[in-house]
Amino acid sequence: MCRLLLCAKCIVQHNSIGPNSDAMLDRFNLGDELLPHLHRLLRTVCNTHWEVTLRSPPWNLTYKQASNLVWALCTDLQGTTGATLVMKPKFSILNSILKLLGITTLLFKIYMSFQQIKSVAGGSPFCHLTMVSQVPSSKRPPRSRLQLLPWPRTKVILSKQVRATLNLSQQEKAAQFKKDLDDMWWKIDEVTKTIAATHSKSMHCVETDLHLGHSRLQSRQSKINSWNTFCWKMSREKATTNNENAPSKRQVLPELVKDIQEEYCRLSVDAKQNIVEEFSEFKETKAISIHVSAHSRINNVTHTLKAVESKLNNLKSCTSVESILYTTCGTTDLPLRAISFATKGVEDFIGSVMHVDTQDLVSKMEGFLCRESEVCATKNHYERLSRICTAIHEIINCKL
Repeated sequence: MCRLLLCAKCIVQHNSIGPNSDAMLDRFNLGDELLPHLHRLLRTVCNTHWEVTLRSPPWNLTYKQASNLVWALCTDLQGTTGATLVMKPKFSILNSILKLLGITTLLFKIYMSFQQIKSVAGGSPFCHLTMVSQVPSSKRPPRSRLQLLPWPRTKVILSKQVRATLNLSQQEKAAQFKKDLDDMWWKIDEVTKTIAATHSKSMHCVETDLHLGHSRLQSRQSKINSWNTFCWKMSREKATTNNENAPSKRQVLPELVKDIQEEYCRLSVDAKQNIVEEFSEFKETKAISIHVSAHSRINNVTHTLKAVESKLNNLKSCTSVESILYTTCGTTDLPLRAISFATKGVEDFIGSVMHVDTQDLVSKMEGFLCRESEVCATKNHYERLSRICTAIHEIINCKL
């Protein structure tokens, strides 16, 4: 503690650190202008890093200069006379007591060791003096670090005017950031429209290529709002009551909002929930189905038949089972030709024994199925017409 007080005093006064450091500075012609920098080094850097710091910029000292200067600094900080002068009158009695206790403990250990040797050997203990002299010595504690305490940071207390100025500056920066962000999004929208118009692409396609569709899907709200559903219901009611030439969609929305706002505020919670349920049912009926093209249907049938043929070949290899497969299209809206498959034994049997042409059989089968489908469609159409005509005749008879 006394050593730290002395070092702090030297740092404040910017005097010399010690005679050894002054001698090293004079030896290497470094000058006294390095004393403030050395004081700062003692205050901010640990003693284990002094040599590395002195050899690096901005010091740029040589190995010899840095090692000798570090040794001089450590010697001056550890061997100052002021610390001994302060510690002697304060701890002289305590040091005498500790020395007396140490000598007493050592004599007691020596006496007990002599007694043990005498009891074991049965003779004079002086012959075993070498054993007694090997008393384990305590290890010296490691040298403590000499890094000084940093200067305390001053706490700045802001006044009311300064705090208001800082808040105003933060608000202006936030507003400017939001304005720049909005301008950037506006420029992106304009560029998207330009690219879509130039290359005959849709806005959705361009936004997807610009990686803007992912954030749009993330920010999409899927929860049904009661106010939107009420507007939807009132617009449907007005569309049914008015004529067909009445405006719709965005043109009628501002007037509709003004008219139904008071009526919406008078609704109860149960009524709003019923409107939301009604719109949910309507939304389910308007769900968009997946369009399946004829090309995808043909690919699906082809891949399925290839998988079936592979399974039949594997079955024959494992169990020697012979199989035959005929596939034809039963409708005229799918351009798929008939396909036949047979294993080796069945194919030879049909061609040599039964004398059946496979292609002719498949063609006749396809024609029969197409004719049956047309007959069933015609029959169903005639039956539907007869039922409708019968219902109309019954209504006319009841009215008459």
